[in-house]
Amino acid sequence: MAFSSHHFLKLSGLGLFVALAGCGGGAGSSAPSGGNVTPPVANASPGGIWQGIDPISNLTVTGIVTESGDLRFLRSDGAQYIGTVTTSANSVTGTYSGYLPTGFVFPDGSTQGTGSLTGTISARQSLSATLLFITSRNTRSTGSGTFTFNALYNSGSSFQKIAGNYTDRTTGATINVNGTGVIFSQDSVSGCIINGAISIINSSYNAYAIRYTFGSCRGTYTYLNNTTATGLAFLDTTVIPNVAYIGVSNANAGYVLTQALPRP
Repeated sequence: MAFSSHHFLKLSGLGLFVALAGCGGGAGSSAPSGGNVTPPVANASPGGIWQGIDPISNLTVTGIVTESGDLRFLRSDGAQYIGTVTTSANSVTGTYSGYLPTGFVFPDGSTQGTGSLTGTISARQSLSATLLFITSRNTRSTGSGTFTFNALYNSGSSFQKIAGNYTDRTTGATINVNGTGVIFSQDSVSGCIINGAISIINSSYNAYAIRYTFGSCRGTYTYLNNTTATGLAFLDTTVIPNVAYIGVSNANAGYVLTQALPRP
């Protein structure tokens, strides 16, 4: 199916949780005569559900970042930023690409661009960064902002939690996720059938990997046939019905989906 990207819901229940990692010297270490050994500083984990304001557009964003640094930032207008970050102690750097869904453009008329970020991070607490974004038409924008960690990330992930039916409120299509993570859906408007799977990245954290392939699309949607979309998701269990937030993209087809899918 061709999901709509026009609905994006705000999260509720934003509890903050600080889990700062400590480190110490190894057992049996000794200091040189007349000096002290400074224990190595652990690199802060970038993992989390991060929320704040995009300092360039001033629109709200929700970010999903895995422990290994893969990121998807989902903007309230359907834009999506995809990239990676690395940390060194409490410093963070990264690169990303930004895309808008079909029918939307940046102020200079472009639909995509690339960017970089530098800043500082307090694990499981806050992420402050200066962003540079350059559109495909070479318009440069910069801004600085702070994103707040949402403790929902610490609630873990499992097939049992994510399994169920989800509704695209624009098309009315149902997306089914079964007990082993298999995804199936069919959109009556486009004819698109999707088959794929949700994977557990790390069961300790609320972040999922998504992969699905399009088939049987008709009319103006045939360009999606036999292409595959990939992305990240998390499940908001603080609201009823629960809502799955997903960010997926398909570079070959120019497809981007930034969506909040409630259970019926």
